[in-house]
Amino acid sequence: QVVAVSEFTRQLALAHYPVDIRVIPNGADFTHLTTENIEVNQPPRIVFAGRFVSQKNPLTIIRVLSTLKDLNWTCSMLGDGPMFEEVKAEIELQDMTDRFHLTGWVTPADVLNEFSRSDILFMPSLSEGLPVVGVDALMKGLAIVASQIGGFLDLVDADHNGYLIDLKNEAGFSSALRELISNREKLAQFRQFSLEKSKNFDIGKIVGQYEEIMNKAKLS
Repeated sequence: QVVAVSEFTRQLALAHYPVDIRVIPNGADFTHLTTENIEVNQPPRIVFAGRFVSQKNPLTIIRVLSTLKDLNWTCSMLGDGPMFEEVKAEIELQDMTDRFHLTGWVTPADVLNEFSRSDILFMPSLSEGLPVVGVDALMKGLAIVASQIGGFLDLVDADHNGYLIDLKNEAGFSSALRELISNREKLAQFRQFSLEKSKNFDIGKIVGQYEEIMNKAKLS
């Protein structure tokens, strides 16, 4: 049995290999999670997590958020990489140092802790498989604004728990974020929907699907 982590990667594989391919997404460990009522922060907290490289498109985050200076929000950018100083310089150029928090390198536990304090995951990536940070964001009940690419298609139900935007459409990213930042009720609803959707990615359920494959292989 051939397995892909998302429908997007499944379709990529099918274009080259005429075999049966099943989708089993990356899972997350829910055993430590205590689900609480969703409470939107004031001001809303936006978060990005990933390597500071061109594929993650971090400069777009600053450009998009520079169009939302009239709104009250904060943004944490978690990670490190070759574009770190360029990102920092762009934030200073846009006069938004008081709005951004750059953490540098972080552990997976640090990411989860920051997600617990956040409201919106903003990922304008140029390419993705099934991003683990996206699954973690669902588990922590974050609304997601992301590029309409790759595994995000499996993580975001448009107009329910987030928005998928054409990666070249910075105005679209801006509009989506403005809608969520301006409408606390909608943001709370989106966050709750993410929390419900995250149950599809429980590691126990994922392991069960792999066990099913192994058992079938053993019997064949």
